Amino acid sequence: AEVRRFNLANMTASANARTLSFTPGEGTLRNPMMLSASPDVLAYVETVVPGDNRLAVYAMSGELLRMQENAQNQNWPRVSPDGRLLAKTRIDETRSKQDIWVEDLERGTQHPVTSAMLPDISPVWSPDGRQLAFMTGPLPGRPGERHLNIAAAGTGIVHTWPCPVGYCEPTDWSADGSRLLVNTLNAGNWDVWVVSTAPGGGAEALLTAGFAEKDARFAPNGRWVAYVSEDAGRPEVSVRTENGP
Repeated sequence: AEVRRFNLANMTASANARTLSFTPGEGTLRNPMMLSASPDVLAYVETVVPGDNRLAVYAMSGELLRMQENAQNQNWPRVSPDGRLLAKTRIDETRSKQDIWVEDLERGTQHPVTSAMLPDISPVWSPDGRQLAFMTGPLPGRPGERHLNIAAAGTGIVHTWPCPVGYCEPTDWSADGSRLLVNTLNAGNWDVWVVSTAPGGGAEALLTAGFAEKDARFAPNGRWVAYVSEDAGRPEVSVRTENGP
């Protein structure tokens, strides 16, 4: 690693670098290289920060029913409508890849739905359990285009179209299959959009207040939308109709 003197007054670094004999751990998809400097001390992490976790299944009573045997680097778990399958994003830190995988909860087998180099995240099941919607593209804070995709739960992209706003994550699929609820991130603020699943279909903003609103879900009867709002300065769950307050 190298260090340079930095002038806070004019915000410039000196041209002369000094080499220090230490090796910090590499950055990953989830954690950057970890360094922290004071005038006298440099602290660093030598190894890659692990992100493995195990998924657990709980009954509504709170009883633990099953714990995943082996830890994996994974996120965004979503159970299929019939309860037999689990979709999730699996993270391969060695190749800096994030792909959508589907696990058969009865047999314990898993298979990948995607395998491209760009990250694939936030899978959402279609009402019939045959397809998955997800986002492909860089995570927030990284440059690049992002797209919404629909793929067969086996494999293969069926439909793809750009995110309605910069960054987007699908969070739910309407019971009639015609719409997706999508988190969008624009200028540092989370909003909720409704996106048509039809080829060439449009998108419209649903929740765009000056505070964060995200993670929306349709009610089973389709009459309501539940979402997380920070109107009160902290995350709270709110409910509204799709077309009104």
